Amino acid sequence: MDTYFNNETQMKKQTLGLLLITLLSGCSEPQKPFRNADAIADHGELFCLEHGINEFDLVMDGNDYLLFSHEFDTGDTKVRRATTVDGLAQAVPVSVLPGRFPTVFQADGRWHAWVYDVTAGMTDHYVADRWDGPYQRLQHTGIRAADWHVRRNPADGLYYATYKSIDSLFAGLARAENPAGPWEDLGWIFDEQPRAGWHSYEEADPAIFFRKGHAYVLFAGWNTRSPATDGGLQRIGVVELDMKRFRVKGPATILIEPKQAWQRRGNSTKVFNPVFMETPQGERIFYAHNPSARGICAGFGVADVVK
Repeated sequence: MDTYFNNETQMKKQTLGLLLITLLSGCSEPQKPFRNADAIADHGELFCLEHGINEFDLVMDGNDYLLFSHEFDTGDTKVRRATTVDGLAQAVPVSVLPGRFPTVFQADGRWHAWVYDVTAGMTDHYVADRWDGPYQRLQHTGIRAADWHVRRNPADGLYYATYKSIDSLFAGLARAENPAGPWEDLGWIFDEQPRAGWHSYEEADPAIFFRKGHAYVLFAGWNTRSPATDGGLQRIGVVELDMKRFRVKGPATILIEPKQAWQRRGNSTKVFNPVFMETPQGERIFYAHNPSARGICAGFGVADVVK
């Protein structure tokens, strides 16, 4: 009787212990909202712009959307403003910055913008009191990089910029205490060598964002410049960052491949420039198609993040 009671008690303790471990493990398990392509619902093309999109940033000012972008083979950045994303297609563009590959961030009541300076091989920092300028140039970031993308980490209050190295074409990370810098170069975010085939040649347009205590980077992976190899596809992927090591936590996940007709317009299989936003419609990823040619309408697409 006593032996049975003791064995039963011991079994109950072991069961409760295992249950507690399981519950604790579940609580500490990092959130992984982008396990596979099913993590997003791609709605496809919202609109297309006649003169193309060659890098952009999308931000909100109150309830309005601001699209900062530059057209194919032009050297200046323009901005469009509208109350809806769809309305950006009809908005009149205003030229505001003398550079390309823009990113824009509002902080301390001022507008901070970064655009690539081809001559210097670096990204320049500009400021303005209004979203449409005039913008005043302050300085280079000091890093040989393009595709600069800046967001603030609510966890530590610091500013982080993802970028594409001019020399390697790989994605890197920098940080600063304020948008004016100085910027500390934290290096490439991927340790793996060799890289996964789909982003082995280039990691374009890396865009950092922070979600529920986690840091992620969206980017456009390119396998080759030659369409003869693996179809020459550019895909949009995402990876989670370890903010203690400033390196990725694991392999990147492919989210969007250029399979739709509008994503292959002009015989160009390039989807690129992903930007994460919290909108009135929920968490969304905006991106574009780049035909890399004049006279071909460039599409602007959207995908919802599935809860």
